[in-house]
Amino acid sequence: MSAPNKKPTMMEMKNAVTNVIRHVDQLYQYVQSLDLTLSEYIKFKSDETKFNDHCKNIVEKQKKEDTKDELVLSNERSSTTDENL
Repeated sequence: MSAPNKKPTMMEMKNAVTNVIRHVDQLYQYVQSLDLTLSEYIKFKSDETKFNDHCKNIVEKQKKEDTKDELVLSNERSSTTDENL
């Protein structure tokens, strides 16, 4: 038989939370570094406006797809509700 679950001590909880905070901070620094590197690369290639236009097109396309998905979900919900009546 296994032993009953032992609750973590306050010190164990503090250490676990400290470790999570440290990892999140490392990820944040890594993402900032990637952001800076990508920005500098785009400036270096002199493609800022082309890249911005490309990103805008992607966002618009995603918004259209999201709208379609919402309509499908809405229709599915209404048909399910109609069946339950």
